[in-house]
Amino acid sequence: MIIGPDEILRCPSCYALMRGRTFHSYSTWRARLWSDGYVENDASLPEWTLCPGCKQGLYVRDLEVVGNGPDEYRLHRAGMERMFALRDVRAALKRNSWLTRLRRRFGKLPSVDELKAYEAELEAEVIDTDPDAYPGSEDIPRIAQMGSMDYERLLADGLHGGDTDKEIGLRRAYWWTMNNPLRKDPALRAEPLEAHRLNLQRLEELLLKDGSPDVSIVALRMEMGRFEEAMDNLATLPVNVQTQEQRDAFTAAIQQRVDRVFRII
Repeated sequence: MIIGPDEILRCPSCYALMRGRTFHSYSTWRARLWSDGYVENDASLPEWTLCPGCKQGLYVRDLEVVGNGPDEYRLHRAGMERMFALRDVRAALKRNSWLTRLRRRFGKLPSVDELKAYEAELEAEVIDTDPDAYPGSEDIPRIAQMGSMDYERLLADGLHGGDTDKEIGLRRAYWWTMNNPLRKDPALRAEPLEAHRLNLQRLEELLLKDGSPDVSIVALRMEMGRFEEAMDNLATLPVNVQTQEQRDAFTAAIQQRVDRVFRII
């Protein structure tokens, strides 16, 4: 995983700024997958956040990108290249054999003066700042993570605007947030909250209406204690080598009547 420059995002209402992380390359190696689809140690951006200024709920993908923060990876590479170039030019300055002097005299190698000038140029080079970075980007707050009450408010306000994909993402994130305490404490038994139950029912409805195979339906039916329906749905999902481990984990959990989130990988 190689971290890229932060995107500087702007709230459409109050124009407050926030930073969102990007990646030059991304990997989920060693990430932990849970039955509700949550990937632990996933550093990607959340779909929803709260504006640091007006506290309005925002769909991250709709936000305007007004600039970028410093590209630390590019600065690091430039610094390494400068270090290696300095090492090479200083090594060249130390070479003083008769063959080296002869080749310099006939222009086959850079002269000592040229090497010293290049050394001075490298020493004077400033590469610890990114001239293309958004001014003051280091002081801009990062995208805020939301709690369960924030998700409840956004759902109550209908912030998804009737967009099915947005509503699924919002309800799925609320589900994950409600399950987070259970991930941290295996012995914890959560009290069934009415808002959480209604969210699972609505999410099931949306996923079934969407029509695409989704193992999340199996997990949320298990959390609602509907194990036979969960097994029926599991049987309809496509079978392949990549999903077999998940299928085996769900089958065992259904047989044991596990009605809470559990780790798959």
